[in-house]
Amino acid sequence: KNDGTGDDTLTLEVTVYPDGWQVNFNQSTLVLGAKKTALVTMTIATPSSEDSIAFFVNFTATSQNAPETDPVVETGSTITTINQTYEFGIVPGPDYSSVQPGETVEFEISFENQGTGDDHVKVEKSGDFPDTWTVSIASDVSLAKGATVTKTLTVSIDDETLKGEYHISLIGTSDDDPHTPAFSRTVNITINVEQEYNLTASISVDTQSIDPFPQSKVHNVTFEFTVNNTGTGQDKFEFSSHFD
Repeated sequence: KNDGTGDDTLTLEVTVYPDGWQVNFNQSTLVLGAKKTALVTMTIATPSSEDSIAFFVNFTATSQNAPETDPVVETGSTITTINQTYEFGIVPGPDYSSVQPGETVEFEISFENQGTGDDHVKVEKSGDFPDTWTVSIASDVSLAKGATVTKTLTVSIDDETLKGEYHISLIGTSDDDPHTPAFSRTVNITINVEQEYNLTASISVDTQSIDPFPQSKVHNVTFEFTVNNTGTGQDKFEFSSHFD
């Protein structure tokens, strides 16, 4: 606003602003009549990784027509508060393992805070693994700004798990992010359960008595023999006989 008694030309200048910022007026000079008011636009561009705090930008408006012996300069400032960004990465190491039924396997899971402030990550599990498995990992991970925290995913495979590939998904969601939906990340882990080979065999009657026959005759004796595949996958069996 020109508070003087005549027309004036004002010079607009940004004097103080944070390093890495770009701050500009949409015009550097402004001509105003006496007691007149005009609107100008200040544009502020901040780095994507800026801290989530309040910043000051100072500027001046200087009269070009005022005498050098009595300059007219007005100062002002703006306050810009940077909202926190919530972002993190989840990195499994490794994301694949082959195991035998009945074994326990561990995975190291790294949580990397890529946002601009502290965060808390809620961790949930899902997947096509059997209910008889035990799958455990910390349900809450605290991440300071720029920090990386490693947690252990422990998977216990029951000894009757069938041969095949099973998948575990870890879903991490920011517990501090006020947005809807909150920031989240998902990683997938594959476990290959190898086949276990085993069988049981039984015979209903193991002894039979027969009457002797002349050498020219043949007597057939039948025994019922049961084989059960107790392994964890399809199998093929070969049979052989031995005479005492």
